[in-house]
Amino acid sequence: MSDGTGMWFGVIVVIALSVIVYFLMSGTLPKAAKPSISSISPDSAVTGMVIAINGSNFDYINDIAISHKNIILLGNTAYLNNISSKNGKTLFFNLTDLLRACPKTQLKPGERCPDIGIGLPKGDIEIRVINKNGESNPIGLKIS
Repeated sequence: MSDGTGMWFGVIVVIALSVIVYFLMSGTLPKAAKPSISSISPDSAVTGMVIAINGSNFDYINDIAISHKNIILLGNTAYLNNISSKNGKTLFFNLTDLLRACPKTQLKPGERCPDIGIGLPKGDIEIRVINKNGESNPIGLKIS
């Protein structure tokens, strides 16, 4: 190793270890990117239809936040829970007429969500994807 590669390898190892120690000591690790929605299909639907959301940074387990002025909960929002993405770019879910009270991906250990059914309102709703990495931008969907 007279060509200096051994020295450079050692320098790289020291830098890598320094970065790891920094993150461990500071208690912060780089965060994964929050989900992002680029499109929804179809853009109008009825209960029972399958909806496709395209975007990025979807997780294996996601919640769909549905907001409308007639949802009588804090933030006028209810949820569809446990929607999975196999590729991180597409979510498919069945539009049901009953929603849940909270995003399960945001619950802390030991927290529980009331098991109540909240009716899906008709009209223009706003949809967002929520997972352990955060909340997406909104996109509109018309419910008939």
